[in-house]
Amino acid sequence: MFEFGFGDELKDIVSGFKGVVTARAEYANGCVHYLLDPRKLTADGKAVEADWFDSRQLKQTKAKRINVTIESLPREGPQRGGRPTIAHP
Repeated sequence: MFEFGFGDELKDIVSGFKGVVTARAEYANGCVHYLLDPRKLTADGKAVEADWFDSRQLKQTKAKRINVTIESLPREGPQRGGRPTIAHP
């Protein structure tokens, strides 16, 4: 079961890394990991990469849960992670 939701802001208590939950995974051995997107730029203007963290070392700093359902996801196109849909005349 997932403790945190999509959109929640979390902090890794070990490294201090902060970010927004954009993905989560539960493994067969019972470990739960969250992908945190820091939503910030480096000094040279590049995006800081998202990273995975074990749930046991995460603390919620801001609740902003986003309800994601299968019905709310795009069925086609690049938003779904697939190739863009091309309309032919």
